[in-house]
Amino acid sequence: MKILSLVLNLFFLALFLFPFLGFISKKSIKKGAGIQRHAYAIIPAHNEENVIENLINDCKATGFDGVFVVADACTDKTINKAGRLRARIYEVHEHNKGKALSKALPHILNKLNDTDAVYFFDADTRLEKDFLAKSLPYLGDNEVIIHHLRIPNNRTWVSRMYIILYAYLYRFQSALSLIGVSNVIPGNGWACTVKVLKDYPFTVDTLVDDLEYTLKIKVPVRFVDEGIVVYNEAPETWGVSWRQRLRWTRGGFQLLFGDYSSYAFSKSFVLLFPLASLFYTFSFLQSLLHPVSFLINLPTALLINMLFYGLFLDKKDWEQVKLYDLINFFFFSLSQYVIIIISLFTYREKTWVRTLHKGGDIKNEVG
Repeated sequence: MKILSLVLNLFFLALFLFPFLGFISKKSIKKGAGIQRHAYAIIPAHNEENVIENLINDCKATGFDGVFVVADACTDKTINKAGRLRARIYEVHEHNKGKALSKALPHILNKLNDTDAVYFFDADTRLEKDFLAKSLPYLGDNEVIIHHLRIPNNRTWVSRMYIILYAYLYRFQSALSLIGVSNVIPGNGWACTVKVLKDYPFTVDTLVDDLEYTLKIKVPVRFVDEGIVVYNEAPETWGVSWRQRLRWTRGGFQLLFGDYSSYAFSKSFVLLFPLASLFYTFSFLQSLLHPVSFLINLPTALLINMLFYGLFLDKKDWEQVKLYDLINFFFFSLSQYVIIIISLFTYREKTWVRTLHKGGDIKNEVG
């Protein structure tokens, strides 16, 4: 039993340190097949009147040939605002992002050619004017490409937690690329050809449609960094963040305890994320059995946490966060253990809870 415990500890320690490989210089990324493609943006939206106009205007400015809005049970002005900007609108009533896309995509894809490119964006996304010109040449026929996600809003301490989290995830994706493993589709800013979506229909059942689709497709997911950035608004209040992280964690367990027969073996490493969260949580609960030792070691753990995550922040990140945010991030991370425990007992709950997006005058580098 002690040997098994040691092996597990070493394994998950390696997984924890794995993102540091992302600092190693990567080989230049090959461009796609050189085909002149039409490109279309697909935006799932549920009551996104605060942000939908910004994204549609960004898509037009960057050169997309068309914009499709999948309006899921909208009761605000989302449809009217998107319509005024001549976006093509598909109304569904699923109250679930993944299922809304599953229902609308067959109708959208029937209007497009197999070689056309489709990009998926959350409604709160912002794009630079040269985004498509930079991104499209890298897309091959039988693959998914993803890009660097950044958080543009730093108005509250909660949103700054996501700047730190995304800096860590950026290095994780970079490390996967370095060792030649397929990357993980994030929920925002990924692209593929129509052919890929026809070969592997976007039929998802969990609360983490991005991870689920990563597991189900048998084509590579390629991380194209090359200075291409997708800006993603982060939650700004504790309550919104809590509900979002609860949805993410429940979805992870839905995959872990799901139907393995539908998963591609080469992508099975994705299941390490919920598995590792369980391991770290049980280790944390075990440490609470010795409260005196836990309190004595708490300052050391805090310092290690600050140094660890601080290393992942680049110059732009440091312009948006404060040093004390690394202290906040330590306690923000501790709250995740509570979320994991709750999710473990409620993971069958599949109600989609939307993340409120405010838009407005956010601090960002978008030109």
